[in-house]
Amino acid sequence: MRTLTHVIVAVLLLSASASLQGPRPQDVALQAAIRTETVDGSLDKAIDQYTAITKTYRDDRTTVAAALVRLAGCYQKRGDTQARAVYQRIVSEFSDQKDAVAVAKSMLGERGGSLAGMTYKRIWPASSMAQGLDVNGTVSPDGRYLSYVDWNSGDLMLRDVVASTDRRLTGTGKWPQSNEYAEESAISRDGKKVAYAWYDGKNRYQLRIASLNGTSHEPQVVLDRQEVDWLAPHDWSPDGRSVVVVLTRGVTGKTEIASVGVGDGSLRTLAVTDWKGTSKASVSPDGRWVAFDKAVGKPADEERDIYLIAIEGGEERVLISNPGLERVVGWSPDGGSLLFSSDRAGSLGLWTQPVAGGAARGLPSLVKPEIGSESLGMTLNGELFVAQQVAGRNIYVAEIDFTAGRVVKAATPVVDRFVGMNEWPDWSRDGKFLSYVYARNWVGRSPTIAIKSLESNQVRELPLDVINGRTPLWAPDGESFATQGVNADGKAGIFRIDARDGTVTPIVLSGSDEFFGHPEFSPDGHKVYFAKHANYAWSVVEYDIASGRQREVIRGAGGPGALAPDGKSIVAVKRTADGSTIVVASLIDASEPREILRVARPQVLLQNLSWAPDGRAVMVNTFWNDTTRRETWLIPLDGGPHKVLDLPGHTWGRVRVHPDGRRVAYHAGELKSEVWVLENFLK
Repeated sequence: MRTLTHVIVAVLLLSASASLQGPRPQDVALQAAIRTETVDGSLDKAIDQYTAITKTYRDDRTTVAAALVRLAGCYQKRGDTQARAVYQRIVSEFSDQKDAVAVAKSMLGERGGSLAGMTYKRIWPASSMAQGLDVNGTVSPDGRYLSYVDWNSGDLMLRDVVASTDRRLTGTGKWPQSNEYAEESAISRDGKKVAYAWYDGKNRYQLRIASLNGTSHEPQVVLDRQEVDWLAPHDWSPDGRSVVVVLTRGVTGKTEIASVGVGDGSLRTLAVTDWKGTSKASVSPDGRWVAFDKAVGKPADEERDIYLIAIEGGEERVLISNPGLERVVGWSPDGGSLLFSSDRAGSLGLWTQPVAGGAARGLPSLVKPEIGSESLGMTLNGELFVAQQVAGRNIYVAEIDFTAGRVVKAATPVVDRFVGMNEWPDWSRDGKFLSYVYARNWVGRSPTIAIKSLESNQVRELPLDVINGRTPLWAPDGESFATQGVNADGKAGIFRIDARDGTVTPIVLSGSDEFFGHPEFSPDGHKVYFAKHANYAWSVVEYDIASGRQREVIRGAGGPGALAPDGKSIVAVKRTADGSTIVVASLIDASEPREILRVARPQVLLQNLSWAPDGRAVMVNTFWNDTTRRETWLIPLDGGPHKVLDLPGHTWGRVRVHPDGRRVAYHAGELKSEVWVLENFLK
């Protein structure tokens, strides 16, 4: 059974396939209303738009039914009793629209009596990574606080949801004063402490604990082991004596779910998954069980089932198994059911599974058809906090006169499917195709390489069976791509993806203590250049495909290099000891790079560089970390003054130049998330 989201996607696909005739006006109107509701967050305006659609296009029953379901959802978010009337209208008047009726009936079923009381409301408006906010923590048991990371500094923060104020729990200073930073965090069951992952700037992770009271930045280091190369705390035991973490050890290629003793740092493995890991591990309120999800399909599928394991150890057992994406959300406060998200009904909805004695009891039931993609935890009174992504990126094309150093044709979007989920464009070397990577939903499930013909506008899709391989670049022969990532066997490195059928073959695999990224073919296709991290240092290396020889080209680069159009030079961004960032250029056969541009704090140069077609200048993104100012610069290699290019929304990422030397493609937009809370849904 599919739900409204699937209906809308089907409508959009039909309109996209008829792109030569242009999209239907009702589809455009529906997309605009959805953006008003989800991106702008204006429920009143969205209600007016959905209502207008039902009247203007009353003969298009599929569109009207879709608009009515969204309309009812808006009322429900406001706690408005009109939601029930709209759902009842769908059931009584649109029996031929099975998907919409299924959603309406699910909301008017056993939970119908509490429909008016259930509310889903936004409590923290859209924030973006550009603003430095990353909601990747948990809610306190009383619902007062949220932990998150401030990526302007890497510090762990505490948000007072009631007062709308923020407090710093660690003190590292702003970039690039420190290479250390916090990542995932979990607040204890008594609301007094927070456990968090800490990267020490030397390729090592620690588990730390900080008090939520007072202003001290001195943490308790609970776990610090050389063999642990990544970890993330997910939950606390009810008695506060242990923290359940997810971690990896480079030599095993596996992901472990483990319990860490708060007092002595003891580490006890509970379960082992493959390298794809788990999205969430949650301890039951009685402290007996840990629920977690793990992958059961290929990388492109990301199908997951949910398992239980006793916290004292033993064999894991299947709790929820179903084709599709099942992810743990958390336990109900009484421990009688497990909440999970699932796309089994088309969209990512919230479901509940009764549990007793470590086993499922009865069938799961749908709580809400659409829910935010990331659980931030449950409060003791049954409120669910979620992070919901509401905006993303799209592909734009502009025209630049590189001689004059200015944009001559303003940037316009060129992709009208899955808007907000498209990124990393590239042109084929013959200029006939534009490729990019997209995902079909905010969860990022099933990332795909899209290849768009510039002649016919038809789009061909390739599965992206490489985890974290979202930056593919064309090979010179136009028959394959190069990308970094992890393949289906759990091997990391640089891979070739066949442009005809998506077959993945390794070019070079990395060692357990290495990271390879952002590969680019030489013009003849015989070599690959990529960023390498090893022995706590970055470099740009050259890899000869035939001989397997690897050679360092630029030492100390902070990220990927960019190869000149003729393949004879390469540029990269480096950071100096005083925190300045510089663009350096090096002949492929030269030993020492030449400095092209240097800027000092608070200005910072970003790492993705792009060449002008004549090889005489490079494009670089720059920002000032004490303001919101961001610009794209065209920098001559001869040391002349830079010019600012007007590429709206281009805050980071590469700019790819078409073989005609004028058109450029780039992704623009900010990843934005909001915090929502679902109330009065557990009955």
